[in-house]
Amino acid sequence: MADHIIDPEIITSLKQQPIEEDGLILAVDYRIDRHPYVDLDDVTKVEAAADRIVNIGKELSVYNAFDTGIFYATRGLFEALKESQERAANFTLSGGVRILAARGRARVMDIGNRFWLDVDDEKAFRQAEDYLKSHENPS
Repeated sequence: MADHIIDPEIITSLKQQPIEEDGLILAVDYRIDRHPYVDLDDVTKVEAAADRIVNIGKELSVYNAFDTGIFYATRGLFEALKESQERAANFTLSGGVRILAARGRARVMDIGNRFWLDVDDEKAFRQAEDYLKSHENPS
């Protein structure tokens, strides 16, 4: 997502993952009880089992990870998005991911302790500024 600040190592790790034909891999954060910057009312939640997405959405009450907004996707995602729109009038990214998940083609990759932040509002913007200032490389 364009409004996210992320540790570039997440992308490096994601690109090294083998990806299934017509599938996707979503970088997820399992720190659901201890992530200091997540807005629980806004974050997209993920229910994952092993390395597969079971369900995804902002409204989930059962979940074990957060969607970081970082995807490694094939053209299969675009086909699933179209199908989600045609079948359910669902125009969300999560709708397309659910289609792939139902087919067993949506996997997750744990980001571990790597940093990410969704910058959607003034509060998140300030958090991002604080984080970046505290991690500046003095050179």
